[in-house]
Amino acid sequence: MMAEYVVDQTGREKPARADWRECALAGRPVFLLYVHAGTADWSDLWAFFSEQQSEPCGLPALMGLFHTLQSRRQDCDGGAYEGSNSQAALRQWAQFVTEHEELITEERLRDDLAGLLAAGLIETRYFTRVFEVYLEARVAHHMPDALTETDPSPHGWGGGYPGPHGHMPIRWPVRLNHTPFLRDEPWFGSFSQLLERHYSAWNWAYCRALDRGEQVCEAA
Repeated sequence: MMAEYVVDQTGREKPARADWRECALAGRPVFLLYVHAGTADWSDLWAFFSEQQSEPCGLPALMGLFHTLQSRRQDCDGGAYEGSNSQAALRQWAQFVTEHEELITEERLRDDLAGLLAAGLIETRYFTRVFEVYLEARVAHHMPDALTETDPSPHGWGGGYPGPHGHMPIRWPVRLNHTPFLRDEPWFGSFSQLLERHYSAWNWAYCRALDRGEQVCEAA
């Protein structure tokens, strides 16, 4: 049975007897009503989508809604991120997309985020934050076994090393798990290569979203 909706006295649409999973599959923004009511949260959504055999039609739409809301929350918090609820929510999202690339590719989620940035629905600093957290998840999920034995998962980003050449600002991780991020660590070279490989495409999308022109992107 498909979801049914009614309009309340304020003119807002709300679910009548619908299950939140039906709204999720359809990508209906009314899913937020379930979040506000405490019936479901974003981690429930990622867990539900991870059970699907192919990309759910509603995944891109609700993922865009998720990032729009997280960017606004970060902006309302004055840019604060470390230790916040937004940090935990974004890391849950990153774990989902890296573990289920059969549902949505990096290219698709990157270009969708760039579209949100171009439309002014997310902030530039949020776009770069998503890249950093996404890369954290890539490290944790895709590093060679010899390196993951030390659990090199970045936690917290800062300065200390020159970043890849480009216009999208990023920060190097301060620590990888409980290990200081140092050049003499065995996984430093692999992490640097991983960063360079993914940064190039994200920087291109960043430049195009901000309409800086192809020549500027290529010169970066």
